[in-house]
Amino acid sequence: MNATLTNAPPVLLVGLKPPVELPDPWAWLWWTLGGIAATATLVAAGVWIYRKATRPPLPELPLVRARRQLREVRALLGDPAAFCAVLSSVIRVYLEGRLAMRAAGQTTEEFLAAMEASPQFSAAQSIAMTQFLRQCDLVKFAQDRPAREVLEGLHGTAARLVEETAPKPTDGARPAP
Repeated sequence: MNATLTNAPPVLLVGLKPPVELPDPWAWLWWTLGGIAATATLVAAGVWIYRKATRPPLPELPLVRARRQLREVRALLGDPAAFCAVLSSVIRVYLEGRLAMRAAGQTTEEFLAAMEASPQFSAAQSIAMTQFLRQCDLVKFAQDRPAREVLEGLHGTAARLVEETAPKPTDGARPAP
């Protein structure tokens, strides 16, 4: 039996074709899962962008708003009536938001009476606020036209009152900007 195998003519393989790739039976599953993942990612990104775009901004703290408005009101120094109207409004709205006192809807006399009765203000602050509001009222209602130095003094009084009534940082807390 051995002799026949060794004496057999060699077999030539002619015209062999390359191997055939068999399709992956799970390919449809991978494509489907990939499509679902891509769609879910796009939907999640769209929802996140929509929520971020429609989210109302955080309310500005009274101290931060007052400091910003005090910087901005300096542009009105050339118009004393507008300057004093905006400046007194900034202080009244700040005190209303910061100290929860009704200020914007009261007359100057009503507000000053409430301020003097409040333990949150020192005597010096009450005097400064009285002078400040009376000078602003002269400009707003009596068409008084004070010099630029007087207007800058009013601005300084307002800024000083804001800083004196600003919340004090607690241990380890950063002061407000």
